[in-house]
Amino acid sequence: MKVLGYVNKFNRGIARVKNELSENGNPDAVFDYDKIGVFGVTVYDALFDKNDDVETREKTREKIIVIIEKNKNITTKELAEYTGISTKGVEYHLRKLKEDDMLERIGGDKGGYWKIKGIQK
Repeated sequence: MKVLGYVNKFNRGIARVKNELSENGNPDAVFDYDKIGVFGVTVYDALFDKNDDVETREKTREKIIVIIEKNKNITTKELAEYTGISTKGVEYHLRKLKEDDMLERIGGDKGGYWKIKGIQK
């Protein structure tokens, strides 16, 4: 790769990737060196959890809905504090709730509020 001009230094990429993943909250990358001359890398999403299942995700979304019912003006940061998951995790669940047509954001990030579909409050 160096000869072809794709890299400028040896032995820096893997350490850099590990550092970036750690800073982003991703699990460690899995390196596969079993093949001669090449290697593989598996990178997991920051929200990936090997022990996570559908039931856990649904409980988290139910918890978010209950919190929003009590405070329609709540911020993503506050939701993260109440649920115990990262703000990125909350954003993920909010996006899924909106895609499932269970939740709607009325107005902008500042000054807007959440509307739970089917509930008039």
